[in-house]
Amino acid sequence: MPPLDLSDYSAPGAMPGFPSLVAVVLTSLVLAGLAIYARTMARRQRYRAWVAERTIAKPDDPLTVGYAVLSGTVELEGEEPAITVSIEQQGVETKNKHGWSTTWSETQRSVDARPFYLALATGERVRVEPDPDVMLVDDLDVVERRGADRIVRAAKLTAGEHATVSGQLTRGFNPRAQHTGYRQAEGGFLLVPAPGERMMVSAEPLADRYVRRATAHRTFSLVFAVAFAVATGLLYGTFHLHAVTGRAAQGERATASEHFYNTKNGRRVAYKVAYTARDGDRTIHEDEEVTYPLYVYVRDAQTIGAEPRIPVSVAWGGNTRIAGSRTPTVAIWRVGVVVGGTFLLAFIYWLRISSTLRWYDKPRVVHAQKGRLADEPALDATLGGAE
Repeated sequence: MPPLDLSDYSAPGAMPGFPSLVAVVLTSLVLAGLAIYARTMARRQRYRAWVAERTIAKPDDPLTVGYAVLSGTVELEGEEPAITVSIEQQGVETKNKHGWSTTWSETQRSVDARPFYLALATGERVRVEPDPDVMLVDDLDVVERRGADRIVRAAKLTAGEHATVSGQLTRGFNPRAQHTGYRQAEGGFLLVPAPGERMMVSAEPLADRYVRRATAHRTFSLVFAVAFAVATGLLYGTFHLHAVTGRAAQGERATASEHFYNTKNGRRVAYKVAYTARDGDRTIHEDEEVTYPLYVYVRDAQTIGAEPRIPVSVAWGGNTRIAGSRTPTVAIWRVGVVVGGTFLLAFIYWLRISSTLRWYDKPRVVHAQKGRLADEPALDATLGGAE
């Protein structure tokens, strides 16, 4: 009987050869790219943490005019905090099957900054003159009600706090400076915003914000690497095995059979073909589920006593499958698992990185908590989302 054209053959539930190749390559590249990206971001954040630590002037370093990062104790000129960042939020309460919840969303943000002094370990007092664009890295640990559905959260830099300040070191009016010799005519040291940069005043260790992000990125670089290994070795393992080690052969003594299964959607029939193939001196017996046309072809050949030959691919270890072309095929469900898993991991990755951002990294502070508007607002606003 004439041979059956199997050049575009793919098993039931599998993608054809070229689409399989495209799907495997693209999904694998996305996973590998995410792993590389997360690892790169982890290294970048680690480097920023290292730079942040290195740029802090050491106690024995002489103060010189220019860009500087100084660390010391905050001293005030009066009674008011040196810097106050106030965030006004409006609350909305909702109810679901789990009870009441309230979402506080930022509606306005204001900064009140005034000069203060930074007492260094050497005893030197540097006058700090922040502008309204200053970035304060501190906790939103003050909450004040302004109405039934309005509150103000505030972060304040107060006397006695240890702070790290970045800016441009210059000389000018500083009544608390240590004047000696000719330096008295030049005035004391002032720390002002550097040209083109925001002054940052941090009440937490300068490197902490970068270390948090580096840890999250590094964790997910390992997660994506494991996911890539699982996809490549487990879900796409047979595809790669036949792509690398598969060789063309002939399936002989083919027989066709029907198999019936009861499923929740009713009775299902599976068409199978059993055949033998040679792998060197070894004979391989294989039984595969096939498409209906191939089943009919083998069944009809049996009926007339012919012996059909089926093109197969024999890979390392004797792994054999019917293959009409050199390009292996992959089951659609395997691609679906990889695609779905990649999207899920990428979403969790985004959520994890977002959770490392504090209020001062966000353009808008949103804080959700259990309870109603009348309940006491939670102090911890670092868990809020950003919009």
